[in-house]
Amino acid sequence: MSIESEKQFISMLREGAGRELIQYFDSCVKCGLCFNACHMYYSTHILEYAPAFRMELLKRIYKKHFTLSGKLAPWISKASDINLKALTQLRKAVFECTGCRRCSFYCPIGIDPTLPITLSRGLLSKIDLAPEILKQLADMQIERAKTIDLYRDIIFEQINELKAKLRNDIKDPKADIPINRVNANILYVPISSEESILSAAKIFNIARENWSLSIYDAANWAFFLGDIERAKAISNRIIDEALKLKVETVVIAECGHGHFIMKNLISKWFNKEFPFKVKNIVEVLAEYIADNRINPSKISRKVTYHDPCRIARNSGIIEEPRYVIRKIAEQFIEMNPNRSRNWCCGGGGGLVAVPEFENVRILTGAMKAKQINETKAEIVVAPCENCKQQITSIREKYNLNVEVMGLVDLVNIALTS
Repeated sequence: MSIESEKQFISMLREGAGRELIQYFDSCVKCGLCFNACHMYYSTHILEYAPAFRMELLKRIYKKHFTLSGKLAPWISKASDINLKALTQLRKAVFECTGCRRCSFYCPIGIDPTLPITLSRGLLSKIDLAPEILKQLADMQIERAKTIDLYRDIIFEQINELKAKLRNDIKDPKADIPINRVNANILYVPISSEESILSAAKIFNIARENWSLSIYDAANWAFFLGDIERAKAISNRIIDEALKLKVETVVIAECGHGHFIMKNLISKWFNKEFPFKVKNIVEVLAEYIADNRINPSKISRKVTYHDPCRIARNSGIIEEPRYVIRKIAEQFIEMNPNRSRNWCCGGGGGLVAVPEFENVRILTGAMKAKQINETKAEIVVAPCENCKQQITSIREKYNLNVEVMGLVDLVNIALTS
């Protein structure tokens, strides 16, 4: 590691280590309650996956450079130099974490390990120790926003093709996928797939919604890097579009972290309140059914539900998806535990996008596989794209006989059956 990189790391750590983080460092009594609350540690007993130890690794570096005891007697306080061994261990601990925050629910002191984990990711990103694929994906999002005018004709051509398919699928020659509609009730931000657009468009048209499709996607890859400045830039694409179109509500697709950022972080990041509301598509589906704007039919297959961490535990959207499922499924079986205590699927935090983490995420998805298997369900609903990909992967590994789908998918099946 170069002297320049070490200086940069120390400087950023000094700037990022605020009062809350230092309080966490001083408050953790290493009681161990967070250890088995973490699906990764519970499945492997690898020390780097223990939430308290993930924080401890950054604390040791902080002690070495910013405390008297760490400078004078590092062997007593276990203070650590910034070297390749320490940074490699820190990288494993923080980038192989889904950020699910289940551990924080079991901490008797109220420590949230995602704060030091996010800071550590950001520090490692700045010295080029982050997974390369996450950096590339974040760069692509930022560059695409800068050159969006070059893509507009392609976007409109793709939307026209989807519009034709939409009209055929729902037998409505007036069905539309509007873009750049001013004063719409909803600006829908999809994930990067045609299915995310088409499946939501079917429901919006059946509900006779006044909506507009965003030209951007809901994901925010810089967030997984802990690079808040670039994460803000990616979020700002959607903010600017919503303000320009004067929409009432920004509705995020089935993207857990995308919704979490827009709902819970942008006001803090930009230090201001915005004139639009933010909802998840899950909430909108519940409203449509409650208001009789859509009338899904019943299905007989057994259904269970996976609570995505960013949607349920971290954003409080817990009963709305269950309301929708109970209106559709004749047999709804809960996983155990569920809601805020639900086990993470193992694919969040950017892990599902990083090939080098495939083995560990499949291994640590064992708890989720066990939960699903115990329900004997035929369908598992997971309204988050990363969760769907991960559960599909563990389905194959653990021989689960289930179909994996989003809540929007389930509603569409019920609307056409």
